[in-house]
Amino acid sequence: MLKLDPAEAICLNDEDTPWIPFDLDGSVALKYFHINPVKGEIVLLAKNKAGVKLPRHYHTGQVIVYTVAGYWKYAEHDWTAGPGSVVYEVAGSEHQPIILPDHDVLAVNIVQGESFFYDENGTQLGAMNCDFAMTTYLKHCEENGIKPKDLTTFNPDRFS
Repeated sequence: MLKLDPAEAICLNDEDTPWIPFDLDGSVALKYFHINPVKGEIVLLAKNKAGVKLPRHYHTGQVIVYTVAGYWKYAEHDWTAGPGSVVYEVAGSEHQPIILPDHDVLAVNIVQGESFFYDENGTQLGAMNCDFAMTTYLKHCEENGIKPKDLTTFNPDRFS
């Protein structure tokens, strides 16, 4: 009988990756945990300040959001997501997140494909995908004297 080696379990701790500002006014910060360019998938933690209305955006792939803290909603829906809730967004969805005023939001996001961001006039502000995430992560590490982790393999010590 063929004996297989057990799969290695990897632990990536909070302090292993930095918070990276995602906007100019400091209301959004991202912490990347996994960037998979083969699957076009990003696993990240997002921190949003209370009362922020984020830009409308469109997803080419599915997104799953688990809310750790705070409350938020989409302008297009009546429901409110709070701690412990899971929001599933289908590929092709477009929406505008609103962070409710009393608490900052902390949420785990699993994003597949690209996200395109638009201003109130429909002008594209930018896009997020694996290339953007990796470039942003490596640039932030270089500018802040942080030794980058290999986030493509989910193995934080690969570059150590």
